[in-house]
Order: sequence, then structure tokens, then C-alpha cells
Amino acid sequence: MQADVLGRVPGILTTALERMREVVLYENREDLLECVGTFFGLSRYAAAASLQAGAEPYEALKILEEGRGVAISIQLDSRAGGQGSPSTDEPVPDQDVPTSLRAKYFEARKRLLGCVEEEAPFHERHRLVKQVLDLQRQINAQEPGCLETIPPVDTLAEMAKDTTIVVINITPIRSDAFIISRLGISVQPLPGLDEGDLSDRAIHIQKGLNHLADPNTSSDTFAKMISALKVLWAKLVLPVLKAIGKSRPHRASDSEAWPRVCWVPTGVLGMYPIHAAGPYRRVGPQDAGAISRVVSSYAPSLRILSLHMTSTEISALSRPVAAAVIAESQPPKGEDIDFHPLQHAERGIEIVRRTFPPHGGPSGWGNDLMPRNPDKATALRLLGSGIGLVQFFCHGLVDYKEPLNSKLFLHDWQTDPLTAGSIMNLDIRNPKPKLAFLSACWGAHGGVENLQDEISHVACALQVAGFPCVVGSLWEAVETDMIVLLDVFYGTLSRVSGSDRISLSPSAIAEALHVAVMRVRECSLEENPLSNPLRWAPFMCYGN
Repeated sequence: MQADVLGRVPGILTTALERMREVVLYENREDLLECVGTFFGLSRYAAAASLQAGAEPYEALKILEEGRGVAISIQLDSRAGGQGSPSTDEPVPDQDVPTSLRAKYFEARKRLLGCVEEEAPFHERHRLVKQVLDLQRQINAQEPGCLETIPPVDTLAEMAKDTTIVVINITPIRSDAFIISRLGISVQPLPGLDEGDLSDRAIHIQKGLNHLADPNTSSDTFAKMISALKVLWAKLVLPVLKAIGKSRPHRASDSEAWPRVCWVPTGVLGMYPIHAAGPYRRVGPQDAGAISRVVSSYAPSLRILSLHMTSTEISALSRPVAAAVIAESQPPKGEDIDFHPLQHAERGIEIVRRTFPPHGGPSGWGNDLMPRNPDKATALRLLGSGIGLVQFFCHGLVDYKEPLNSKLFLHDWQTDPLTAGSIMNLDIRNPKPKLAFLSACWGAHGGVENLQDEISHVACALQVAGFPCVVGSLWEAVETDMIVLLDVFYGTLSRVSGSDRISLSPSAIAEALHVAVMRVRECSLEENPLSNPLRWAPFMCYGN
């Protein structure tokens, strides 16, 4: 009955989504979050309604992406060159729209963003909004679809040439997986995937993840996590893997390379490690589920994924490769903040130094690459320099009131913190960095109530800033497990690359992390025959 009603209202929901997108152009950050939170899930319902009414998969997917990452879209739209443009100085080739019209559009978006941030009078914002919308209409009239939030179908197929992309739309009425491959887009219905059930489970799991040091809480959270991952396996991951022909475990003897899947979760699914979904049987043959079948990576949205389409052009870099380490091992001190010192940070730093020795060997590391008492300004300078790899060792914290204020704790965190928002303001284009590795708790956690589709965590911010690949953690990892992960990860990258060159391509990074996560999982089997996903599942790779 609900599905039938849903199929009758796609036009209403889509129009409401369009109006919301226009309204937020006027709003400062606080008002924007309130608006987006009020209409939480609107684009997911609109996409589901469109499918129910018989829309083509691409049209429904376009609607879904329109209402996700709204603040990020505003940020990207204000950058000259627009979506996927490699440089502000390069001309736009083979376009029907005059470059001057495009330049006017991006300049108007930039000025509008500045007006909003400065809280200019309403009439000034209104004038710029009208100008932006008018330029949008002119550009779309000359080249329909060129300002869409997602690339055209043929570009999506190119993005999925080596990695199947799976966008999961979840609502209480209808849930589906959009499967993007080199052959096009198909839809896999997921009738058993219940948003309400997973939301209820997530509330209890998230509370437990904040208190894993308590043995009783840890045991209860372990049981709840296992139960949720079994549901995700049966209702989401296994149906998708069957649809793409990858339902059988990958064997070491297989001559083919590991198949790869890039998951784009929506809503509450962003709080779960989909790569850890599995049957978790106590009896019978051991089956690790998703991780034994595919190499998983993640993307906040298709638009962000498309920004880095050219990141594989230079996949193998000549050694020595420039790398930086930003480490703050001492715990932050303050009201309601209780962190322990990072006792193994030095071991982690040594692993990076061993893998990426600068000119002259490991002794060549200096304060420019590994600063003492790093602060926000130093971190932003290193991030913005286009250096190949940036490795963080520090604590992190999610801001549940304002997710872009989620922070990494550096030396000056109390006076000028390094936040997701400050990182997102970077626009790193030339030279292009390759990898940011966050050995920091909660760096990939975006589970802010009613703002899950805004995907405003630190890992996402780094991708928006210009990093094609980011490794982060959904929750606080066990420090010794992080060291095992780093050792295997960097060791795998070195082993498959060779003595004179090292590959930092998205595929090499994802596969190296997969091997490293499997190793941490093996370590956890000594603790529990089911393995302990609280130890190995938080580690995620963002990028395709």
C-alpha cells in the first residue's frame, strides 16, 4: 500500500527537492543544516518514488544525488572550473556553452558563497541567487545536463570500468541498489533492507562504540554488531554480489585479480562497515562474507568520485616518493575529553619512514616533512602542498551538532582546531596528492542524526580538498591493531611496486588495505572464532 502511494508522488517530492536546493543558497551554515535536517531523506524518498513510478535508473539516481552532500555541492559549485575540472587555468574543451558564460556562473557562485559566509543583507543574497539561477537556466538551455550533480551515463560507465560502483538507496518503504558497471546502470531491489531496523540497531551500537574500554559494554556491542552485519549480508551485500556474479569466495588459486566494488551508502548505512557484512556462522564452514569475495572501497557520492577520474593517470611514482607525517601522540586535555596517549605512534612513524625514505635515506627526514608539535597551519600547508602522501597519527572527535567542526587534535586544537570544514576549504589541484591516511579515531564517521546524507566527516573533507584516496576509521581502533594494519599495508604497497617505483593508484591502495584488514581479522580470530569486527572492520578506503 505504501509503495503504491509512493509511486504516485514522484513529481511532488522532486519539486520539493528542487525548492530545497534553491532555498539553501540563501542560508548560512547553521540555517542550511537546519533546513537539510528538516528535509532529511527527501532525495532518497524522491528517488524511490521515481523508481516505483517506472523512471529509468539514471533519472532516479540523479534525483538521489541532488539531495545528498548539499553543503559540499555548494562548496564545489563555487570553485572555478566546476565539477571534475582539473585546473582553473585550463580551457574547457569541446563545450557548446561559451566559456564566458561558464566563467560568469562560477564567479556568481563564488560571490554568493562569500555573501552567505559574511551574512550579507538578504537583498544582496537574493540578487546573487537570482543571477545564479538565471545563469543555470541559460547554460542548461544551451547544453542540457552539463550542470548535473552526477556525470552522464557514459562517464559513469567509464568510472566503473575496473570497479563495480554500488549506490544504495534506503527508505522504510523501498530500498534498492543502483549497480553501475561498464555496461550501464541496473537496479537490484532490496525488499528486506529495513531503514527503521538498522537505525534502531545503530543507536545502540554507536553508544557502545564510545565505551569499548568497558568489557561489559564491549561484549554487548560485539553481539549487536555481529547481528547487524548478518542482516546487512543477507539483505544487502549477498543480493548485490549475486547480481554482479561475485557471490562465491575468491580463492587464492584464482588466476583472476580480486573483483572490486565501490560502495556509496546513503542514510544510516554510512554508519556501518559494509565490507564486514557476513554470515558469521558458529558452525559449519568458515565464510568471511564480503571481505572474502571482493575488495571494497567507499565514496561519499558519485560527484566526489568523479572529481578524481584522472587520478590513475600517474599510478607508479619513482622513488623516493615525498611523504609527510603529522603526529600528535599526547592526548588532548579539556572538559568532557578523555583520551589516552598514543603509545605506539613512534612505531607507526618508523613504518612510514621505512617505506618512504627521502633523498639520503631515513636520516633525511626533517621538520618540513615531520614537524614537531604540528598545528593547524602546518597541517594545512602540508596538505595543500600536493605532497604524494600525508600520514596522520592523532586523536579525532565527531561534532554531533556541527559535523564540519569534527576535528583532528593537533597542538593548537583549543585555539584553532583542524576541522573537516577547514580541510574542505582547500582546493589542491597541481601537483595532485595521492593518499591521506588517517590513523585517527572517528575520521570516517558521519553518523550525525538527520545529517547522515551530508557526509561531512574528515575523510570526505580530504577527498573534496583533492585527495583521490583516503584511509580512515569509522570508530576508535585498537592501537596495536592499527600498527599491524600499517605494517602490512605499507609492506604490501612496497612489495607489489618494485624497488625503484611505488604505486599509489586507487586500486593498489584499496588492495593493500584489503590485505592489511584481512591480517587484522586473522589476529582477532585468536580472540573469537567468529572474528571480532570491532577490531578489524572500522578501517575503510575512500576512493575508486
